[in-house]
Amino acid sequence: MKNLLKTFFAPAERSSARELQKSHEYFSNDELLRKVLNCVPDILLVLNKNRQVVYANKTLYNALGIKEFNDIRGMRPGEILNCVHAEECGGGCGTSEFCRECGAANAIIQSLIGYEDVRECRIMRKDTGEAFDFRVWAFPLSAGKENFSIFTAKDIRHEKRREVLERIFFHDIMNIAGNFVGITEMLEDIPDRKISSYVKMLRLSSEKLIDEINSQRELMLAENCDLKVNPVQIDSSELLKDILETCKTGDAAAKRHIKIGHDSHKILLISDIVLLRRVMGNMIKNAFEASKEGESVTVNCEYSKNNDVVFSVHNKGFIKPEVQHQIFQRSFSTKGPGRGLGAYSIKLLTERYLKGKASFESSPEKGTVFKITLPLSCV
Repeated sequence: MKNLLKTFFAPAERSSARELQKSHEYFSNDELLRKVLNCVPDILLVLNKNRQVVYANKTLYNALGIKEFNDIRGMRPGEILNCVHAEECGGGCGTSEFCRECGAANAIIQSLIGYEDVRECRIMRKDTGEAFDFRVWAFPLSAGKENFSIFTAKDIRHEKRREVLERIFFHDIMNIAGNFVGITEMLEDIPDRKISSYVKMLRLSSEKLIDEINSQRELMLAENCDLKVNPVQIDSSELLKDILETCKTGDAAAKRHIKIGHDSHKILLISDIVLLRRVMGNMIKNAFEASKEGESVTVNCEYSKNNDVVFSVHNKGFIKPEVQHQIFQRSFSTKGPGRGLGAYSIKLLTERYLKGKASFESSPEKGTVFKITLPLSCV
């Protein structure tokens, strides 16, 4: 059965109900094969040439609460997992622009042309906003005159969290703690009149350490849906001035400038000031890291057309299209392994707790601007 739906990556064509039933019976009627597939402890799917499921093991049923095969017959992996991008293009899983960078889609395509493949895949569920990290394997299988893909997925969220925490506690926090030692050593050998400046350095380092610990604590609580929102009245102008003073002392701000846009508005809103500061701080930190020495980062606050509040952070850098498709995905980063929580936390805190919307735009001509759009009151 031909499918004329638009696609940006994999073919949108789907098999007929008769073809799907025939393939399903081939695997479900073979008792030995069925037992072997059900012994696999991770999610396992058998996919046909059009990437549609024709058989699934018990692990998938138990993980997603699926009662019978008819509930998922002919669906594709992203559709079964309710990926936020699965229905964007009309052709389903594998056909959107974002699918070009999807580890699962690419691995499956490789297996259907005869190659084994293993990749990592990041999926955010449309219904719950829950973020998953998977390691996926795809193996080619020929049965009769048909080609299939044996697709397995392992949840590696805990592995990714451990990587990030190890990096933070064994690298970042150890570096900050090392500052304490160096500063106290200097305090022992200097005249009294200079002590005050070093004490200030010690205080700033202490504040960075506390802020880093609080940041990770907030993220953990947010992902576990245990984070409490404390709405207060906020003056946007005072908030931005305060955040800018704090950000100027950060390592990422070295030899870079930050300013408030000349058209920024003074707006009173009701929101959680701690979470809003965290989101804005991450936006500014990302902008600094994307900027070259001597460049400026600009922050703004203004009303949207719907009378919502829009906070924005602009830098001159450009995000490549293949990277844009993965922004806001948990654990994705261009800075190396063990990173990738900054942009993810921006979206998580803004949309789940501040009742807003996180977005961005990037072009070679205009640079990159990250925005969060918030209601005048989150109560």
